[in-house]
Amino acid sequence: MSSPFINVMKVILCLTIFFSTSAAQSIDGSRDNFRETESIENASEKQNSTDTPPAQEQGNPKDGQEELDEVLFNLESQRKRVSEILNRLEKLKSKKKTSKEGLDKKQKSINESLPKPDTVQQPPQKPAPLKSQSATKPRITVLTQKETPEFSNYLIISPNFNFSSDLEYSGLGTLDIDSKNGMGLSFEMGKSIGSFDLGLLLGFDHIRLENLTFEDVHFGGKGKITAYKLALQTAFNIDISNHFYFRLGMGVGLSNRHDHFEVGDLSIELNEDNLSLLANLYPSMGVRLTDSSSLFLGYRFSYIGESDDFSDIAVHGIEVGGRFDF
Repeated sequence: MSSPFINVMKVILCLTIFFSTSAAQSIDGSRDNFRETESIENASEKQNSTDTPPAQEQGNPKDGQEELDEVLFNLESQRKRVSEILNRLEKLKSKKKTSKEGLDKKQKSINESLPKPDTVQQPPQKPAPLKSQSATKPRITVLTQKETPEFSNYLIISPNFNFSSDLEYSGLGTLDIDSKNGMGLSFEMGKSIGSFDLGLLLGFDHIRLENLTFEDVHFGGKGKITAYKLALQTAFNIDISNHFYFRLGMGVGLSNRHDHFEVGDLSIELNEDNLSLLANLYPSMGVRLTDSSSLFLGYRFSYIGESDDFSDIAVHGIEVGGRFDF
């Protein structure tokens, strides 16, 4: 496509040719008029030549003819020059067009010489080795990091081995009853919100009782304390590494406490059934097995309030349990 400069030059040259042609035509008309006038004057001079003497010539008519010829020659020279300029512009335009076509052909030949994506040769692939029967068996992997969703449910099952403080009975004076080792089981179910747990605890503690002391006199006997627990629990989980975490929890609630003791030497039975206050605190350390299960080892301290004539007790338990997230 030609540039604006070439288009402007074409317009100027066309205008110049137009005006030059108009000027030539006007000059030709003037020359004809001049010749007619000259012929009329010559005729009149011949008619008057017999009557009057010839007047003095007032100029040479050849001078006007030479001037007209010179003007026509100059106009013809300008027309030829304009034609040469137009021919040069056409040659430049054709050269640009041919150079552009040559570049397009060169680019097309380069593109054709390049290999197409479908024809690119792929390196030969080695055949996959045959897997043995043992390799095709499913593998059990341990996840290195627990991906806890923002909200999830959890279930904790924790059996425990416990012991408690000695018990006092105030119904027949002050009787001291020795406590022995016991056991318990608890279930905690709730919802996890990030690292925070909120749940409900259901469980029981069973504590054995032996021997009774009254004013430094020892009596044989046996009995038990069974406390059924219901508590609201909260806990906070802290990641120590990709596998281990620390959990600290606490809870408050009620305990349905059943106290029973038999004094064998005196054939006396002591029984009480009451609701008591319950509070607990339990730190634990856990290890993750998968992204939804873990094992833990912890300590639980429980306070169970008094039951009428039986005093309150403090229960210390060692727990080993599991946690399941779903």
